[in-house]
Parts: sequence; C-alpha cells; structure tokens
Amino acid sequence: MSHVLVLVAVLGVYLALGVVYQFATPIFEASDELVHYPYVKYVADGRGLPPPVADPVLNPAQQEATQPPLYYAIGALATFWLDTGPAGRPYVVNPHARIGEPSATDNRNMVVPADASQTRTRTVDLAVRIVRAISLLMGAGTVLLTYLIARAAAPGRPDLALGAAAVNATIPGFLFISASVNNDNLVTLLCSLAVWLLLRLVAERAGLPSVRALGLLGLVVGAAALTKLGGLLLIPLAAVGLAIIAATASLSGGRPHWASLPWSWLARAYGVVFGVAFAVAGWWYVRNWIVYGDPTL
Repeated sequence: MSHVLVLVAVLGVYLALGVVYQFATPIFEASDELVHYPYVKYVADGRGLPPPVADPVLNPAQQEATQPPLYYAIGALATFWLDTGPAGRPYVVNPHARIGEPSATDNRNMVVPADASQTRTRTVDLAVRIVRAISLLMGAGTVLLTYLIARAAAPGRPDLALGAAAVNATIPGFLFISASVNNDNLVTLLCSLAVWLLLRLVAERAGLPSVRALGLLGLVVGAAALTKLGGLLLIPLAAVGLAIIAATASLSGGRPHWASLPWSWLARAYGVVFGVAFAVAGWWYVRNWIVYGDPTL
C-alpha cells in the first residue's frame, strides 16, 4: 500500500473517531466549551468583541474574552445566519454540578440539558455542532502537517512520518479537544503550519527564500498570534529559523563566515515576516493597549 493511501486511511480513522467524540460529548460539556462558544455567539450577533469583565451578562465568554478573536470570527462566519436567541449565555448552568468528583453518580453535567432548559434551543446546539465540525477539520489539518513535518525532518523515513501522524490522530485528548469548540484547534494548526514552512525553507539549498515565501510565513505567524497569545512564540522561532537560513547561505568549508552572511537579506526577511505578521495581528494588541492599557487583554 502506498504511503499516500496509508495517510488517507489515518485521516479517515481520525475523522471517524472525531465524529464519535463530537456526538458522544454533550453540548457545552467539553473543556471550556461553555465559555468558548459564547464568544462565537457574541461576535456572530454583531456585538463586536466581548469586554474582559467579570459580569457574565456583559461578558458571557468570561475569561476567554481576553483571547484573540480569529478562531471565534471563523465560527461566527459559519453560524451568524442561525437565530441562537437573545444575548447572553445560551444555556443554564447546573447549580448542583459535581464536576471533578469521580465518585459522583448524579449532577455530573455542567449545564442543564437542552430538554430541561428554556434558554437553550436546538438552533444553539446546531451552531455548536457546526463550530465543532470546523474544529475537527482543523485537527485533520494538524494530523496532515504532523506527517509533513516528519517528512521534512527525516526525508528518507516515510514510515516515521506515517507513524507520527497515526499517533497524533489517535491521542484521546487531541481527539476530544478537536471535536469541541476551542481555539486550541486553530492555533495548533497554524503553529504546525509555521513549523513545516520553516523546515522547508531551512532545507532548501536553491538560494535564499523569496519574498512570497517570507510573506506566507509572516501571514501564518500573524494568524497564530491573532488566535491565541501562545502563537506569539512563533516570533522567536521564526527569527531563529531565518538566522539559520542566512547562516547556511554563508557556509564556506562547512562553517558559516560572519563576514559573508547576507545581513541585508536577513534584515529584509525580518521586515517582511514580522511586518506581515504585525499587519495581520497587530491591530488587536494595539487596540487592547489603547482601550485597556494592556496589549494582552
């Protein structure tokens, strides 16, 4: 069987397991889904971005309101056409919940079931299912990129790449989060894409990367930073990767010569990558600095 067919089979197994997880996990009972989805709804309702305040009426997204908005904007674009009811939490919190008690035999649910709640509707459940499906596809992209990253790191070991993808595709925690409304799904996809792009650029021996390739890397870095604060860690990673590319280009006798380093190219590369990244994500951090006095809020 060819490696492509095996990879397709791995992705098929991942999607099948992900669908099982999606329908086996009750709505709003996945990790932090009861605060991630209200962010999506807030944006989908045309209310802008939720304010980082403790009042659940003003901010149904609670602590997730401090998250960058890209994932939630994607979810909002996919569900804005659904009538998910009035503003606020689209569910009722279970006041008797016994979360984290392994011995509990009742009240293990965080929210009141839909059939016992007048707040939650079938349309809300449909919206959550749609965003969950988008998350599942993002996870499929991460599995594919796991294969591509391993191929780039070890070109002569396709079996290793397939094994890495298969392991990632069947990790229960990964499947659980991938089948839920959670911005981890998008930031993981984007970080994986950035790592793959960097590995490809470092591995290329046909000269220095083009402006187009650098711009694409900057776009991915910016998108990750606009998805979750952890995406900012791609900035030093990209800086080191570009420096390695420049050092590789100056190799002479197997060792880089500082005098022959393409300094002007490296400066331009930093300008392109981080300039594009700032154009994509910078507005959110600047907005927070102006409005709240803290760029990360």
